[in-house]
Amino acid sequence: MIDPLVSIGLPVRNGADFIRRALDSLLAQDYPNFELIISDNASDDETWEMLEEYAAQDERIRLLRYSQNQGVLQNFGRVLYEAQGSYFMWAAADDYWAPGFASALAKELGEHPNAGVAMCAIDVLDEHGKPLYTVRFEGAGNPNNMSCYELYKKMNVWTTYHFYIYGLFRTELLRKAFPLIDPHSWAPDIMFMCQIALATRFRYVDQVLHVRTEWSQVSYERHPDMAPRKIAYQDKGLWRDMLGSMSRMILRSPIIPWYRKLLLPAGYVQYLPGLLSETYLFVPLTEYWKFKMPWRLHERKRLWVKYSDIARKYSGITRKNWYRIYDPSYRTYVRYSPTWLRAWMKALKNAIVRLRG
Repeated sequence: MIDPLVSIGLPVRNGADFIRRALDSLLAQDYPNFELIISDNASDDETWEMLEEYAAQDERIRLLRYSQNQGVLQNFGRVLYEAQGSYFMWAAADDYWAPGFASALAKELGEHPNAGVAMCAIDVLDEHGKPLYTVRFEGAGNPNNMSCYELYKKMNVWTTYHFYIYGLFRTELLRKAFPLIDPHSWAPDIMFMCQIALATRFRYVDQVLHVRTEWSQVSYERHPDMAPRKIAYQDKGLWRDMLGSMSRMILRSPIIPWYRKLLLPAGYVQYLPGLLSETYLFVPLTEYWKFKMPWRLHERKRLWVKYSDIARKYSGITRKNWYRIYDPSYRTYVRYSPTWLRAWMKALKNAIVRLRG
């Protein structure tokens, strides 16, 4: 019996520092039937020369190249639509894999036809190779035992479940889901994985077969073409942007059964505190034109959501009450400060007293 073809798509731009390690580990896979599709997004370092060197030595490699930078999303899509296999995985140029990665995940999907994606445990390193943490999904958090609804709730926030985007998928599932990605959304990967979570079951192999690189810089600092994502929220708000993108993707998705689309409002609960922060509900009318927005989202290596000048003016909120959101590196759960609601209620009460006085 011939094993199903696995297509590995590797989108890359200026990956000369890491590409050899990635290629060596992918070409060393013990799965007998795979192709490696590499799309170079107009690299201006030595990446293309390295790729040509490897392609000349291994016929399983197919090279594609853009003459001009087309952006991250376009490059990811190209390797997907060029795939010929029944299974597909995206590979990051700065990661590497154990030889049994493709074999273990292809076996898992083969044994569970109701699942659309499989992933393993992951070791996470920084860009200098220093170990940061290991990701395992155990106990109640094991996707093998989770419903689509439970997975959807996990995908709605920045958690390690988003590493599944680098798992092994059924190709046709991805091709139907990918066109709905909004390139201007702040977190298109989160929206995309929410769609997959509502569409299919996940499988997990409890072996560390993937080593992921986590950078200290956020993605748009390393990829200038992602600048629209950096500024997308500035005009209409981060949380409203995410909420709108989520709704459009799930309601239009051809891979989600209609009855699961009814679960869409359950994800809104995750966005409610942030969404309220971007409204004018708590801003005294006398201060409206002066401050415009009650919160401002400030861009740094980490994203900080801070209380507005108005809230601090009326309630004495200090830095201790600020709420921190990590950048989209999937490292931690989103947590809300227990003082959030109390602080806003105090601000509103004080504002009313001042208006009456």
